[in-house]
Amino acid sequence: MSETIVRHRTGGFDDDGDPIPVSDPELELVPLGIAPGATADVEQLGRHGESVAFTVYLRHGSDVVDGDELEIRGKRYRARVNVWRSQRRANAGGLEVFATLGRG
Repeated sequence: MSETIVRHRTGGFDDDGDPIPVSDPELELVPLGIAPGATADVEQLGRHGESVAFTVYLRHGSDVVDGDELEIRGKRYRARVNVWRSQRRANAGGLEVFATLGRG
């Protein structure tokens, strides 16, 4: 059985400080893979006070955007989304999502 993660989406807050409702607050996703930490290409996130706990690989078109939260192995992380394309195959690629903690 494949590991699943849960995407949590919040709508933010309006001008009065009230929460904005969203139509799809939670979505269960099956990642292509989950790797601990970050690749050398994204180590610069640490310079902005964020620590990358996991790198999650999802199919292209998965419904995850920057600012969503991902629940991975029982803990919630902020999502930073990067779209990648295969250098070897046309129309191949997906989403590389950095599950981050903290902000300085």
